[in-house]
Parts: sequence; structure tokens; C-alpha cells
Amino acid sequence: MYKLNPNNTQLFIGIVLLAIGISLIFFPIKPIVYFTYPISAWGVIIIIDLINHILYKKSLIRNSIKTFCLTIVPVSATFWLFFEFTNLVYKQWTYINVPHNIIEAILMTFFSFSTVIPLIIEIIWTLYPKIQSIGKIRENNNQNYLYLFPFFAMILILVYIKYPSFIIAQTMWVIPLIFLFPLIPFRKIAKNKRFIISIIIGSIISGTIWELINFWAYTKWEYLIFPHSLHLFAMPLFGYLGYIPFSFTTITVYIVLERYIKFDTLKAILFYAIAIGISTIFITQYILV
Repeated sequence: MYKLNPNNTQLFIGIVLLAIGISLIFFPIKPIVYFTYPISAWGVIIIIDLINHILYKKSLIRNSIKTFCLTIVPVSATFWLFFEFTNLVYKQWTYINVPHNIIEAILMTFFSFSTVIPLIIEIIWTLYPKIQSIGKIRENNNQNYLYLFPFFAMILILVYIKYPSFIIAQTMWVIPLIFLFPLIPFRKIAKNKRFIISIIIGSIISGTIWELINFWAYTKWEYLIFPHSLHLFAMPLFGYLGYIPFSFTTITVYIVLERYIKFDTLKAILFYAIAIGISTIFITQYILV
């Protein structure tokens, strides 16, 4: 009797999703064409996860698909929505060809934003397979000055809201990192040069993948800043440097999830309720208006 091979199944799913995403570029069938970006991105994530599993016998999805689907996916969507709301203060990008149907728009938003943490972690995992062990490092973070970091993060947000500008807007990429800083083993991370280099390289790779997929997608973001500068896909070339601090922030969120959030059904329901609820507010109040 034939036994289902998980590797073959995962590869098949990844290839099919990528094939659908590529096909939609040439055959834009509505309403599925609105989902070109998340379909393609999830195809890439699933294939990279399989590569990590084959190389290292561990991967983000295969380690615990339940935790991945019920924790990391909704947290990723909520995480990126933070940046979408900060973008409303000083607009650096906008979206085009968003579906007018509210349900389609909410689903497109959720499935697109839920790719953020998985893609970055999968890429860095390929470069640094011990990434999961970072969340298990024990370090004494009892210094009183650490409690100032969340306060400083809130001050930065208030300054940005009061005095929005391009320069101040760039601090938003590290606001969650600053807020969560007391919860991570920052000293040991800082000493791990290979991990730091992996984050930097991984940030540029994942950013390039995002921009490549977005460039060919039907529903996409367009940048409003530096329209006459040199671009790679839709992104101003030097803008790729912004993926570096953003990836450090993403890694921080992932480490906090690994260290402090243990999966259970009630947490999963809460995470999804928050992610879908905020997605609904974002779409109905700020996009479809």
C-alpha cells in the first residue's frame, strides 16, 4: 500500500501555489487574481520550509504545524498591521487594485500580511539553522533600565504622530523591537556574529522576494517616496536597506513567541480574532473608502 510522503506532498503544494501565482500574471481571472501575492508568497514559504527540513531535519512549519498555523500566522498578520497604521500618519506606500468586496479584501489582507514573519524566519533559518535555539537562551534581564525601553517606544510613537516626517517615520521599523527589548537575550545575540550576519543577508533576500512577487501581482503596493530615484522592481534601491532593521524587529517578535507564548486553543482563537478584527478595521475604514 502506498504511503503518503510528507516531503512530496509539501513540494507539490508549494509548486502548485507558485504555478497558480505565475499563471495569474498572464491570466488575471477575478476574484482569484486579487490573491496573486499571498498565493505566490505562500508557495515560496512552503518550498523554503521543505528545503530547511531536508537540510537540517527541522523547519518552521514542520516542527509544529499546529503552532505555526494557530500562532505565528495570525501574529504575523497583526504584526504587519502595526506598520500599516503607522503608514497612515506619513504615507510611504499605497495599494492599488484592491478588491471592492469587503470579504475578499479582508481575506486578501490577512493572507498577505500573514506571510511576513514566516518568510523572513524561513530565509534566516536556511542561513542559520540554530535559529530556534535562540529563543531558548537564558539570560538575566533584571536590570532596572530595561523597563525604560517600552516607555521610550511609546514616546517615539507619540513624537511620530505629533511631528510626522520621512526621517521619524523610519523609526517605526524598530518600535516593536524597542518595546520588546527587555524580553530577549540581547547580550548573547549581540555576540553571535553568524546570527547577526544571517539576519542582515536574510533581510535583503526576503525583501527582494517580496518586491519581486509584488512587482508582478495584480493587487500590489506602490511607493510614494523618491519616485525619481533608481528602483529595483517597485522599491527605491536604497529602500532595501530598510529591510535590515525590520528583520531584526521580526526576529525579536519571533524570539518572544518562542520564549513566552505556549500554544493553546484559547490563545489561537484570540490571535485570530485580533488579526481579523484589525484587518477588518484597516480595510473598511482606510482602504475601501
